[in-house]
Amino acid sequence: MGWSPADWDFCPDALAYLLLVYLGRPLRPLPFTPATLWDAALRELRPQMTGSMFHFLLAGSRVVPTASTPLRLTVAVPNPYAVEWLNARLQPAIDRALVGLAGYPMVVLFVSSPMRNSDCLSPASP
Repeated sequence: MGWSPADWDFCPDALAYLLLVYLGRPLRPLPFTPATLWDAALRELRPQMTGSMFHFLLAGSRVVPTASTPLRLTVAVPNPYAVEWLNARLQPAIDRALVGLAGYPMVVLFVSSPMRNSDCLSPASP
């Protein structure tokens, strides 16, 4: 049985080698987990949007760790409209934020996932 390109998603040595070849420099270790990288990107994106738009599109968004790799983040957002809007209008800003944080280009895939109750903001109980 040989290697296939899909196997390289889970092989850090192969990914580091490919990045060295394509970027022309060694991969520096990412100082973030996928979740903390996304949180840092959200902190950079928040001032670029109105509060209501940020809340509607990105509040409660989270990385799907099992579907993410060092080169690709899969991010669950609250609804299909958010997926469409983020892909059509915010993708360049998101890409810039991630390149600035990670130091190399990454692919971000948005998927629609209903928010969990713990993700919702609810008024305080009397």
